[in-house]
Amino acid sequence: MTLLEKNGIIQKITRTAINYEKLDITTIHVGLNVLQQNQQEVLELLRAQNNIKHLYKTYGTHNIIVIAHCNKGKEGQTINRIKAIAEKFNVTKLAISVCFSWEKMDHTPFITENRMPDEGIFEEEKEGIIVDFK
Repeated sequence: MTLLEKNGIIQKITRTAINYEKLDITTIHVGLNVLQQNQQEVLELLRAQNNIKHLYKTYGTHNIIVIAHCNKGKEGQTINRIKAIAEKFNVTKLAISVCFSWEKMDHTPFITENRMPDEGIFEEEKEGIIVDFK
């Protein structure tokens, strides 16, 4: 280990990008409208589900967004688990989308500047991972 590594100036990092299509994993996106008085309880029940990988409180069309992963062929079971939670709290709106094709995953650091794709790459973006499965 060099002195620069010991002082945290240089870091050796390994990053991995998973091709979910080859793993036969499906992603399900669910938007829910939950009454404000029930929102925290619904979030806690959704958070406890192992296959829910992203859970957001949002403004807009829905006030909760869920992103769940499951094996292909298990979409119905995953959706039914989420619907069962929603039904307990009289969710006023539920929108479900099952993804069938991964087009892009971008795990680069957040960039606040706007630019066109042909303007080159920012130094900070070199650290991240962009996966384009096409």
